[in-house]
Amino acid sequence: MSMSTPLSLPAELKRECKKMWAEYIPKNSMPRELLNTKPNYVVMIVLDGISRIALEKAETPTIHDLTKGGVYADKCFTVFPTVTPTTHVSLNTGAYPETTSYISWSFHKHLLCVNTANKAQTLSEATNKMGYLSAAICEAAARGANVMISEAVCGFDIEKTTKFAQYILKEHKPNLLNMTYYCTDDLSQKFGPESGETLLTLKYVDSCIESLRECLKELDILEESLFIVTADHGITSVSKLLPDETILKSIKELAVKPIFNDRTTHFHYEKEEKIENELVRRLSALDGVEHLFTKPELILLGSNVPQIGRSVLTMNEDYCRQLVEKGTHGGYTEVEVNIPLILSGSGINKSSKIKFAKIIDIAPTVAYLLGVPQPRNADGRILIEALEGQFELENVDEINHVRRKIHGLIEEINTIKRAFALSEIVVKEYENEKNRILIEACKLRNQENMLTKKIFKACT
Repeated sequence: MSMSTPLSLPAELKRECKKMWAEYIPKNSMPRELLNTKPNYVVMIVLDGISRIALEKAETPTIHDLTKGGVYADKCFTVFPTVTPTTHVSLNTGAYPETTSYISWSFHKHLLCVNTANKAQTLSEATNKMGYLSAAICEAAARGANVMISEAVCGFDIEKTTKFAQYILKEHKPNLLNMTYYCTDDLSQKFGPESGETLLTLKYVDSCIESLRECLKELDILEESLFIVTADHGITSVSKLLPDETILKSIKELAVKPIFNDRTTHFHYEKEEKIENELVRRLSALDGVEHLFTKPELILLGSNVPQIGRSVLTMNEDYCRQLVEKGTHGGYTEVEVNIPLILSGSGINKSSKIKFAKIIDIAPTVAYLLGVPQPRNADGRILIEALEGQFELENVDEINHVRRKIHGLIEEINTIKRAFALSEIVVKEYENEKNRILIEACKLRNQENMLTKKIFKACT
């Protein structure tokens, strides 16, 4: 039986449909008077699991060229825990986990429930409200994207991911294209974060990014486009074990419920200071333990949500629960939290500097550059120091100072906990110090929030 050929709608009727639909999607941009150049298109590329160290070791001529023509942040910190589902949601919303109420360790569960679990507005949703077009490839956290191709379709395939991106650019010209290369994470874990296999993968991804630039050039929109290259978290190599049995033995007879992940253990218990102090005393000086986070640190990290637990153990570099692969992530070491961030193209002042960014700053910055409203409930700031425009940077210096203090305070309380665990200070001294830091933590987070609002107000 032969297949029938579908009828084709006459060209004049197609034009009429297009004209009518155009009335529903007006493109009214927000004020951007302070910008000298204004991008109309943003291509946001996430190299999943790639630390600054790995990226800088790889042969990546295109990314190097983007860096030369743009800005490479001196520091860019991701959120905690450094796991893919949580970090991608913060990247797409500009919000801390405590704002999104979203922490998940299961990637497969993430694909199913992220749209309902995340309580913050995404950059895609904010973009769409202005009638702009957004697209997402392998980015489940970009809820609301007009065009979406899921991780299940091409997440493992670099070439296919790139071809889908080229197709979407040519067919739809989205104002925001948000895409993730997942193979960089997969191979970093299997072979090691700085292995030959990982560096070769980065070299290939780099050539794919060049093909996307060529695509924008063919479409004659390269000059009005902005490229952002970043990561969700880094990966540490692992060769030593901190097994569950060691932790279970240390917390024997304590009324706590531990939940184990690759590089973290989360403790749930009733609100009793005695239990918390005992956990700190028993675990902080244990071999392989980097931090034993309690409320002060979780507030400083923007991760103070019930599902993370009342206390969280994070491991040193090289340590994990089980040696299945050569690399993993989830903890709070420099290689896991300090990610690359490159902004290059329209709207960016290539002679500028970003001294201290966070992953939550990316969505607010993109929104401002496109002239769309900030994602609702975003905690991050606009990276005005990197933009080509007339901006006062006094508040930027202040917020950078506050962020450095936050980072320093996390290490300070860690030192105090080790001293308590080693009996160098008594419980009363430890509690006094912890309470002092808790007050300081709340004060610093309020300062960060206030300065973020000041920067936004100065832009609008």
